[in-house]
Amino acid sequence: MNQEFWHKAEEIAAKNYFVVVNEEKDSKGQPIYLASIQEFYGCMAQGQTKEEALVNLKDASIDYIYSLLIDNINIPEPTRVVYMTSGTNSVHDENELTVYKSVSFEPSLKKSKKSLYVETQVSF
Repeated sequence: MNQEFWHKAEEIAAKNYFVVVNEEKDSKGQPIYLASIQEFYGCMAQGQTKEEALVNLKDASIDYIYSLLIDNINIPEPTRVVYMTSGTNSVHDENELTVYKSVSFEPSLKKSKKSLYVETQVSF
C-alpha cells in the first residue's frame, strides 16, 4: 500500500461531498440504509442504521479515492449546494447543485417488459 496516497485519500474524503442516504427494505422487510456519494459514481455503502451506513461510506470513500489516485484518475471536487426559496437568475459553476426548498417529489412506478423502475416527477 502506498502510504502517501492513502493519507491523501483520507484528506480528500474529509471534504464535504454530497451524500445521499436512502432507506430500503431487506429480504425480511427490515429497514436497511444505503448511502452514496453523488460525485463518486458507484461509491456506496450500507448499514442497519443511517449512522452505520455513513461510517461504512466513509471507509468506502477512502478506498474509492485511493484507487483513483493509484490509477492517476482525476478526483471530482465536492458539489457546492445552494439553498434557494424562489427562482432567481444566477450563474452556477459546474460543481454547484441548486436545491429548491419547495420541491416535491412524487415517485411513480413504471413497468417495462424486463424491469421495474421508479420515475420521479418533480414539481416546483
